[in-house]
Amino acid sequence: SMRLIFLILFSSLLLVTHAETVKIGVLAKRGVDVTHKRWDATAQYLTEKISDYQFEIVALGFDELQHSVAEGEIDFVLTNTVYYVELEYLFGISRIATLINKNRGSLELTRFGGVLFTRADNHSIQNIHDIEEKKLGAVDPHSFGGWIMAKYELFSQGITEEDIHLSFHDSHDAVVHAVLDGKIDAGTVRSDTLERMVEEETITLDQIHIIDQKNFSDFPYISSTSLYPEWPFAKLSHTSRELANRVLTTLLSLPKESKAADSAHIAGWTIPLDYTSVHSVLRKLELPPYDKEVEISFAQYYKTHQLQVNLLLLLITAGAVTLFYMLRLNKTLEYQQSTITSLNKNLEQKVLERTQKIEELLLEEKEHSELVNAILNSQENLLLLSDGISLLRANQAVFDVTGYKSLEALKAEHQCICELFIKEEGYIYAYEDKNWLQYIMEHPKLEHKAKMIDQRDVQECVYLIKSAKFSIHQHDLFITTLTDITELECAYEEISEQALKDELTGIYNRRKFNEVLDLEFNRAQHNKGILSVIMFDIDDFKQINDTYGHDTGDHVLRTISAIVTENTRQSDTFARWGGEEFMILAPSMKIDNAHQTADKLRRLIEKHLFEEIGQVTCSFGVGEYKPGEKKEALLKEVDSKLYRAKEYGKNQVISD
Repeated sequence: SMRLIFLILFSSLLLVTHAETVKIGVLAKRGVDVTHKRWDATAQYLTEKISDYQFEIVALGFDELQHSVAEGEIDFVLTNTVYYVELEYLFGISRIATLINKNRGSLELTRFGGVLFTRADNHSIQNIHDIEEKKLGAVDPHSFGGWIMAKYELFSQGITEEDIHLSFHDSHDAVVHAVLDGKIDAGTVRSDTLERMVEEETITLDQIHIIDQKNFSDFPYISSTSLYPEWPFAKLSHTSRELANRVLTTLLSLPKESKAADSAHIAGWTIPLDYTSVHSVLRKLELPPYDKEVEISFAQYYKTHQLQVNLLLLLITAGAVTLFYMLRLNKTLEYQQSTITSLNKNLEQKVLERTQKIEELLLEEKEHSELVNAILNSQENLLLLSDGISLLRANQAVFDVTGYKSLEALKAEHQCICELFIKEEGYIYAYEDKNWLQYIMEHPKLEHKAKMIDQRDVQECVYLIKSAKFSIHQHDLFITTLTDITELECAYEEISEQALKDELTGIYNRRKFNEVLDLEFNRAQHNKGILSVIMFDIDDFKQINDTYGHDTGDHVLRTISAIVTENTRQSDTFARWGGEEFMILAPSMKIDNAHQTADKLRRLIEKHLFEEIGQVTCSFGVGEYKPGEKKEALLKEVDSKLYRAKEYGKNQVISD
């Protein structure tokens, strides 16, 4: 037995030794020890779930993190919102997930904002313009929620730092106390700071006047600014897409109650949010990385834009050949003209020679044109050459996809290729108020995609669009590539969908149920709609597991899930809440009908005979949304009714 134990330990050691190490660089804004205490459990969780890799947390300061990204010493990055934008701009890192923050009361938030405030008895400041020439306190010049958001709101109103007396106080709490103590006239802190201090009983809200407060239906805290996304989890350009997809799927499946979530003080992860708004703020305020021209070496640029550079070089070469030919032709024509003038005796012969020469040159020009077409047609991607408005050239792949036989046929019906793009939010299409190509050039760091029907099999396809500008004879030309990424998009959507399904039963999980509940609850609140919730669990399920084993228990869970799925509406959302508990969200269904639905399901489950076990029953609680009611109150109501159904003897429905 000792030999067997030794062999097992030795095999485990070999597996660990040969596992490839994946390094996650984390911004250590509160020091190395605190960073490891918070995030080491996440690395351990990823290692357990993706066993052929060994994940490791590398705590880094601002300068160290930038150096590690530039040198490719790490594989993933976890950093704050503003620094991510700078690294994305400089080195092309790309986000794969966004952190779900867990605040007091177990609130799950992916966005945050900033608050501008003054003392309630300071009547000289009522709105944002009253801050001019006043003392304004902030947390730190680099704090996004504690200064930059507020700076942008001031900037949007025409107020600059020269118009105020600005001071920094190093912490959010210090700013609040400086305002209340009268040391400064107004302050700005991250959203949720005031509510936290109220809970800690260090201040009361009646001491505070909020300046230009904004209201968001899905955000519970006071804010004077727009809301911006939380910390992102990003991959470096050298990290494989396959590994990134596995990490994304694992992070999306992180349980809220896990050690990794608890250590990090988060509720999990979600698919990456759009950070365009953060880019916009930093660009308009001319803050890093938009505070100066960034020096990028040709090697760095070529590494990330190899296809575009090669195409551009080919086109420039073809253009240079054509230009050389045109200069040569012009010189030849001038020479022929002077010859005709000086040699009147041989006029007819000279005219004939000139004509022959022109025909030869035109033939040569045609050959050059065919060379350019050959270069374009050598690419499988769709390639377009335009002047920004009209198409000048296109490769054969364009005609194959669009169904037109030539550029002339395409231009006869469409001035722009964008007229064939499907109009859908989040994708490029023929905008009414702006030029689509100009928009792409003005936002080079965004991922631009378009949808178009491939006429070969009449299928909707998704294309990634990249464009580059160059000039010939002081005329701007644009080379644009459209790469078919339909399979990648489908794979990404499938991964996202799998992360929202319960692995055992195949129905939705608790995270998906909460997403749909938030959506339907907001709809019911704003439209005075009807919404019912059914909660049920399996009676004596622990006894089934203890008596017949967990395999039998799993069979019961899957069978009951199938019965309920077959007997609920397509518009209903059915999810496993946890263990043997289930939830049904029924939009536009009154409580009487919900009661009938629950009783029908109860009877169907009771009638089904399970092998070995026989009869299995369930208890149900039913609740309906009441105007003005909070989501938490509705969930507490159905849970209480389910408890009463258990208390009154099980195998019944309680709705009143």
